[in-house]
Amino acid sequence: MTKAKTIAGDLNRFEKRRLAMIMLFTATLIWGLTFLAQSEGAKFVPPLFFNAVRFWIGGFVVLPVAIFRATKNTGKLSFWYHVDNKALTLKGAFIDSLTLSFGVTFQQMGMATASPGKAGFLASLTIVFVAVIGLFFGKKLKALQWLGVFTAVFGVGIMSLTSDLSINIGEIYLIISAFIYAFNTILTGYYSTRVETFKYTTFRFFFAAATCTILSVIFESVSMEAIKSAVPTLLFTGIFSSGIAFTLQAFAQVHVEDLTTQLMLSLESVVAMLGQWIILGTVMSSREMIGAFILFGSVVFIQVYESYQSKKIDMGHPQSL
Repeated sequence: MTKAKTIAGDLNRFEKRRLAMIMLFTATLIWGLTFLAQSEGAKFVPPLFFNAVRFWIGGFVVLPVAIFRATKNTGKLSFWYHVDNKALTLKGAFIDSLTLSFGVTFQQMGMATASPGKAGFLASLTIVFVAVIGLFFGKKLKALQWLGVFTAVFGVGIMSLTSDLSINIGEIYLIISAFIYAFNTILTGYYSTRVETFKYTTFRFFFAAATCTILSVIFESVSMEAIKSAVPTLLFTGIFSSGIAFTLQAFAQVHVEDLTTQLMLSLESVVAMLGQWIILGTVMSSREMIGAFILFGSVVFIQVYESYQSKKIDMGHPQSL
């Protein structure tokens, strides 16, 4: 009987992990295709307006999930429950929303001139910036990590620099976006272990939406005709990218180890490149593709190496290169 229960439990875990992998793959597809939606949206509406609508929609998509989880825990319709740290949730969400607002806005500015495929690969620089920013918080980089950083920079150079060593302004915006996103990644990692994820994300989206709305009203103008043209891309990024994909990732990470999650999500850059080719009918040049895959390989290497070092520390083994 015990053996039968053990086998049943193993099968159940296997099924849950398989479902989680499908969720992660779906989220990766959505986020990869989001670069195409952003590129199309940039043709019609300004970046702050685009992101304001995107975050309002995303917030209202995640909100019911937060309410459902709280209701399930309390047994009655509610948003908060007794173990929630309300002050920390609101504080963290507000701080995080600032990095989210400006990170996505620079990304959307870059999408106006950069191709979706190239934007996807440049966005992966976030992983490299997270490693470098760690230096200012007392975290040392090993020689192999520095190799990964310099190789990533080399890949960006091959992919983005022209023959006269200039770089498209849109790609500069995308690199700035990746740098800001690195702080967003660090903040999210810090608060996600201290507060409930879906409440935190709901407020983070709403705060970011409010920030972008205020700045859009002050600095931008947009016509109703332009808004109508941008509706499909706004709905896709708001509902699928900000809402559904995040929810899928959050549930999937419960059953999938961190490294697998990071590597799977890194494939969004490849999805963006393939989507650009299949849907838009445009391809990156050979030089751009070589640089892109050097960058991609560097990002994967950094993730794998950091996971390996973390496991060695957890097991009490000394670190090496």
